[in-house]
Amino acid sequence: MTSEQWISYFDDTYAEKLDRRAESFRHATSLFLQRQGKVIVETGTIRNSAEWGIPIGDPRMWRGDGLSTILFSDLCSRTGAMLYSVDASLENVGVSRKLTLQWEASRSILALDSVEFLESFPLPIDLLYLDSFDFEPSDPGPSQLHNLREAKAALPSLHENSIVLIDDADQILGGKGGMTVPFLIKQGWTPTRFQRQFVLSHTT
Repeated sequence: MTSEQWISYFDDTYAEKLDRRAESFRHATSLFLQRQGKVIVETGTIRNSAEWGIPIGDPRMWRGDGLSTILFSDLCSRTGAMLYSVDASLENVGVSRKLTLQWEASRSILALDSVEFLESFPLPIDLLYLDSFDFEPSDPGPSQLHNLREAKAALPSLHENSIVLIDDADQILGGKGGMTVPFLIKQGWTPTRFQRQFVLSHTT
C-alpha cells in the first residue's frame, strides 16, 4: 500500500471518527509509509471505557481516546509492519486485544511498564507514539515526567527517519509533551503542532 492509497483509505475510514486527532495521525502515518517504516511502538493501549460509563467499542471512544491501537493495527496489517503496544494495566490489555483481534498477526499488546519495555526494546523504532499516563491539568508534572522518561528510554532505538507522536498537545503547559518536546528539540528534532498532538521528526 502506498502512502497515497493509505491516505485515501484513512480519510474514508478514520478521519471523521478521529476528529481533532485526524490531521496529526494522517501526517504521522503517511510519513511512516513514505519512509518505509516497519515498526510502530505505542505506550498506552485501548482503555476499558466501561469504567466511565461508555460501552467498550462505542464510537465516542474515538473522540475521547483516539483508539490508536486499532488504527495502527490496521495500518500494519496492510503494509507488513508490526505494532507493539504496551500498557501497565492487564484489564486494558485484555480490552485492546479483543478489539484488535482481526489484526492479531500484525500487533503485539503487552502488559508491562512502558519505560522498562522501551529500555530493553531490541528493534529500531520507526514510529513512536507516547500516550500513557493521563494528563491532569491541575498536576501536570507526573504525566510530563513519565512521558519524558519514556522518550529517553526509547532514544537509543530511534533513528534519523523516526517519527515521534505525542498526545494531548492542546492542554496547558504543552500537555504530556511539556517536558519531552523541549528535550527532543535539543536532540535535533523538529516539532509540528497539530490540534491535539505533536509530531516530531528529524527531516520533513
